[in-house]
Amino acid sequence: MRDQILGCILGGAIGDALGGPHEGKRPPVEISDNDEWRLSDDTQLTLATCEAISSCGGDTDTIASIAGKVMGALIGRGRLPEEMIARAPERGPVEAIAGAFAESMNFYE
Repeated sequence: MRDQILGCILGGAIGDALGGPHEGKRPPVEISDNDEWRLSDDTQLTLATCEAISSCGGDTDTIASIAGKVMGALIGRGRLPEEMIARAPERGPVEAIAGAFAESMNFYE
């Protein structure tokens, strides 16, 4: 799991740096070797969140939420345990918003 978490955070930082010069543009964009890579506030906020969580001293709902997000990203919606999905509070609105977000990412496929 450590490797997946590191891959998630580092991959996000790489994507942030790579996309930074093209912020606000709609895909497709032309990526150049001459683009200056730098981290934006997106990665800085991610790292600050990671630092806050790792020093929170056992805030179980936050830790469980992060663990669930990592698990969901790792295995996908289709492999989440159905009994847990059925118990999810406000499942309808959560899935509607998540679905709309996922649809907005289709241009990456």
